[in-house]
Amino acid sequence: MEVILLEHLETLGRRGEVVRVKPGYARNFLLPRRLAMLATPGAKRLVEQEARKFAVIDERARTDAEAVAQRLGEDPHLDATVLLRELRCRRSGLRAARRSAGWAG
Repeated sequence: MEVILLEHLETLGRRGEVVRVKPGYARNFLLPRRLAMLATPGAKRLVEQEARKFAVIDERARTDAEAVAQRLGEDPHLDATVLLRELRCRRSGLRAARRSAGWAG
């Protein structure tokens, strides 16, 4: 029986792969736990669409990481938490507010 993995399983493969398993294993373990779904033609098309969507997301994350790496190369004193906050804000379309590091009082 062919199933599409919905989660990464070390013994079978990675998420989105089509694998052959015994019918009892699929019916009694994988399908009830929502670790896999039946490999129908429609499901295969859906997985291909998701793979393309995740490829775009991965490329965007890679470009953001390269920009951060370049900024770290320019100024070794940048705080990593500030950079992560800026990345999150940039993804959501907001502008990160910069605060001074001084004591209040």
